[in-house]
Amino acid sequence: MDLRILNVGTLLLFILFTGAIICYDVKVSENEPTRINIVSPSAGFTGGGVTIWYLAACLIKAGFQVRYFMQNSATGRPANSTILRYESLSDELHNIGSILEFDSGERPVPCNPHDLWMATWCKSWDAVFAAQSQLKNFRPLYLIQDDERWLNKEQATRSYSFDHYTIFNGPPLKDWVSFHKLGVFSKGIKHGEGHSYTATAALAARVPVTAALLAARRKPYNGKKRLAVYYRSHAERNKPSMILEVLSQLLFRRVVSIQKWNIVGVSDHGPIAICTLANGTACLQIPAMLAPKEYDDFLGSCDVAISLCTSGGASWPVIDFATHGAVVVTNAVSRAHKQFFESMASTVLTTSNVTVAALLALVEKAFVISNSLTLEQRAAAANEASTHFPTSFCADECFGKTFTEKLRAWMNGIVL
Repeated sequence: MDLRILNVGTLLLFILFTGAIICYDVKVSENEPTRINIVSPSAGFTGGGVTIWYLAACLIKAGFQVRYFMQNSATGRPANSTILRYESLSDELHNIGSILEFDSGERPVPCNPHDLWMATWCKSWDAVFAAQSQLKNFRPLYLIQDDERWLNKEQATRSYSFDHYTIFNGPPLKDWVSFHKLGVFSKGIKHGEGHSYTATAALAARVPVTAALLAARRKPYNGKKRLAVYYRSHAERNKPSMILEVLSQLLFRRVVSIQKWNIVGVSDHGPIAICTLANGTACLQIPAMLAPKEYDDFLGSCDVAISLCTSGGASWPVIDFATHGAVVVTNAVSRAHKQFFESMASTVLTTSNVTVAALLALVEKAFVISNSLTLEQRAAAANEASTHFPTSFCADECFGKTFTEKLRAWMNGIVL
């Protein structure tokens, strides 16, 4: 039996009962150039969204033609002023063939039979699979940046079950999916390896961290130290309530005082002040999303940081904080996660016990380490952590030559 017929039939049954898809009027022609068609919920510039943009830019640099479709038509293309904040992206993004909005399938979408469509999360999967099923290669691409069962268990579980090629954002996530036999690894290691690619996280190019640079980034705060947290009130996997409780307990125990410390946050929902810490005696200050230069300055001003993620994806702010000189506390959901984080630098501390008590103990240890570090030692730890990551998303370890060669093979139905 043609698996394409079986999968499309299953998908159509799902659509019949849920009405959960917007279909495309795909027009297939050999005269069309071969393209990669990326479908994203919106044109965002948070961590996951930026990864999609960089992936698109690297594909264009490698000679692919790219189209970018948005599911949220209200979002629109990001303003040029927003794109220009990411200098390394601005030129490439202007070369994307077209950025289209979904329009209930009324607009014809010309495709070459060898086109590949790419889902960027489970809610874009149905539309991507329906489009890909009309082409020669019925396996679409799936960029997976976390175990999406935490976002939508039913939809993610179902989307993982369809044939596809996976692009994993980071080795810890790939190890998590492999261990739990999800997606492409549900058919075994050999199938999973052949039908997937794992990108290493990349760091945007930046100046080397020095003691003088750290001193300059701390100067505006007049001797106050900075405790930073990764806080997302809408994302339970990042444990927002636990973060606030840990902060309150640090204040109650006088590990932190508002006279000597600023408590600040990184989020995709700023600016906001949360003034409920320790019965309303202190505030967590979260700025608006910062441009890369300002974000680097912010990170380099932090002494201790807490960043949690209880799903399969790694908490990428850990990398940001560690490569800018902070002592970082995080959790590890697997042995692979623990090894990934702790191999970066001795200033990254992990626990598999995600409780307030365990985190408090680890944060107090982080404070002891932080208080013992000179700026020279912080800079050395930051640069040590940075050596584990390429400084370009188009590097071979990320979305470079190895990836594009595998992608070209997939476009021809060849598994390397």
